[in-house]
Amino acid sequence: MEKIKWGIIGPGSIANNFADGLTSSYSGQLVGIASNNYELRISFGDKYDIHEDFRFETYDDIINSEHIDAIYISTPHTLHAEWTIKAVRQSAEEAGRNPDELTICVVAPAYVGDDLPHQRDQVRWFGGMVGNHVADLVKRYGSDGSLVPEALTEYIKAREGYDYSEHGRAGNTHTDFVPDEIIDRFCILGDVSSHIEKLSELRALGVDQFAIYLMHDQQDETLEVYGQSIIPVFNK
Repeated sequence: MEKIKWGIIGPGSIANNFADGLTSSYSGQLVGIASNNYELRISFGDKYDIHEDFRFETYDDIINSEHIDAIYISTPHTLHAEWTIKAVRQSAEEAGRNPDELTICVVAPAYVGDDLPHQRDQVRWFGGMVGNHVADLVKRYGSDGSLVPEALTEYIKAREGYDYSEHGRAGNTHTDFVPDEIIDRFCILGDVSSHIEKLSELRALGVDQFAIYLMHDQQDETLEVYGQSIIPVFNK
């Protein structure tokens, strides 16, 4: 079986863990790295014996390389959507499809209000639900960071289990382990301006549709605000 040729965007600590994991992989091999930091690009390339031709200075170059089959994105979380969408569009073009015909949808809880601590508690179930899936990945692939990002494996360490009788419900009794930073990363909270700001960022990245998980105590109010004050901004 021919091995999948991997490229890594961003040679950080998680990238090193992933690269270490590939050394013992039967299905994949590391062939490329991309970083705008010359010293990191050289040191990472030397460490993992990456050919000089595949030590890319820009992220676009590694995405466009015909020698790379798959991309591991090891950038800060705020850049994941941007480079995931770019990689998908590039792959579609290489497959003979029109990238402009692709539709990108993002799904997450949204809660409009001014009591951020309360909002977080109301949607903490989502972090618990995601943690349930992360736990399955850890069980299968391990928690050394080589295949499952450390940012995810760290936050589920205090997870004690999952009760499906409370699946997707606000006020879950088993999601206290989910930290606020995970909630802020996964959900859209705050006032109207905060929602417009985050949705604008997603649209600029190429997202076409945003679907809301609306399991909290202000469902009607949030929908009303979206209909009156948020959706019209994007329909102009």
